[in-house]
Amino acid sequence: MAIGSVSGSTSQPVTLTDDSITSAGPVDTGEVSVGTSTAASCFAPATGPSGTVEYGGVDYVCKNGKVFVGDSEVGTVNDAGDYNVTLQGQSYTGSVGKLIGASVHGELSDGTEVDIDEVGHAGPGERELKPGEGFDPFGNLVLWHQDPKTGVRDGYRVIEHAPANLDSNGNEVVAQSYNSKYPEQSYREFSNGTRVPWDGKTPELAKPKVSPAEAEGPTAASKAIVEALKKEYLAATGVPLNQGQLELVGYTQSVRDPEYLQLLQKQGQLVTAAYDKALGRPPTTAERLYWVNLSTDVAQMRRSVESLSNPLKTSQEYLQNIANAQAKYPTTNYAAVAPAGDLPAQATKQGLMGAETEQALLKERRPLMNPSFVTTPEDRAAFEKLRAASKLRGTDITDNPSSAGWAQQMLASGTARDPAFYKMIDSTIEAVRAAYQKQLSRAPTQTELAEWVPFTANMEYNRRRAAEVLVDLQNKAKIDEITQKILRR
Repeated sequence: MAIGSVSGSTSQPVTLTDDSITSAGPVDTGEVSVGTSTAASCFAPATGPSGTVEYGGVDYVCKNGKVFVGDSEVGTVNDAGDYNVTLQGQSYTGSVGKLIGASVHGELSDGTEVDIDEVGHAGPGERELKPGEGFDPFGNLVLWHQDPKTGVRDGYRVIEHAPANLDSNGNEVVAQSYNSKYPEQSYREFSNGTRVPWDGKTPELAKPKVSPAEAEGPTAASKAIVEALKKEYLAATGVPLNQGQLELVGYTQSVRDPEYLQLLQKQGQLVTAAYDKALGRPPTTAERLYWVNLSTDVAQMRRSVESLSNPLKTSQEYLQNIANAQAKYPTTNYAAVAPAGDLPAQATKQGLMGAETEQALLKERRPLMNPSFVTTPEDRAAFEKLRAASKLRGTDITDNPSSAGWAQQMLASGTARDPAFYKMIDSTIEAVRAAYQKQLSRAPTQTELAEWVPFTANMEYNRRRAAEVLVDLQNKAKIDEITQKILRR
């Protein structure tokens, strides 16, 4: 499973014996075709990785390249992390290295250990991998190349050499051999023909260079922004901003965006309007604080406004349930919380946490802004069309990191290029809107649309589900069932 700092794919023949591991390496930084071992072996080596991958609350057990859930074999995975599994009748392919948040523990077929607590996040002193990047067996940082038709990795280009892979004259490692029985015979051979002793360890890459601005850390927002934030928060919630809240958002770039304060103001206005319409009274302080979100990320602030614009979430029943719960379980004495003062010029511990949270959210979304699996103009056109369709359904896929594997499947299957898919999406959305207007005298929310409109890589399933939706929309009980499902979230 080639994620983090290891990769089992190699472009060179590999010979395995009980005494040594020998491999030939790249002779230049151009693309290298990936091959397989053709050398004989005196024992039967492992055919794939073994260990566990925990993702989405499910433990996937890997045994020599075979993947199991419980006692059931569900697919395969190779040393590069490329998997092919079938779950509940649906086939899934992708890379373990793109399952953001997964934990991976085990070893590759050559015995290389993989121990990653959270995919997509570099540990202390490690480099954060960009989409399409990985490491070859020599420790070099490489950019993988994929066949645009099959999606199979067929080569790579070295983009950063590990320190020990270059000598003082810039010569590159072209071969390496490690003998566990006679370590003194282990060596690395460079492109100029020289050999040096080798301890068998893959060298670490140098840490990324840090600019002076990055070294200083996040900076404080201006006094004018801080005062405007205090004013808008008080107006939206009825209580002063406290120091912890100020420091959490005060060092982010989001708070400097004019839209940030507008979204904060909008939340306060929507809360007031919702309670006035549904309950005929203004919201209490506790109710305002329940709804008004002060986030380190502008995109999350937008989602808070969208939630307050959802008639299901601001219905009389929903708001009364919140009021009943708050009356039963009273919360903080807000008057006892000291209001915020000034924002320190040097980022505090709370400020660093807020700035890091903001950057983490941006990194999660970035891969889908320019996905590595979009390699041709045709791919780009199909991806943008898919993105536009996802917005109609209620979610911009570039806002959701977990959409990466799904979007790749949509392109690989051909569904994202199929005109029939988009016609089906349009007709289903039109039918949902008409049914809601007839049955409930209102338009469906984006969340409701997402529940009704089929959106998978399997066109056979999409067609079947679209037909079922047309029937279910005639039954008000089915529509109410979807409403209750959303309200329970």
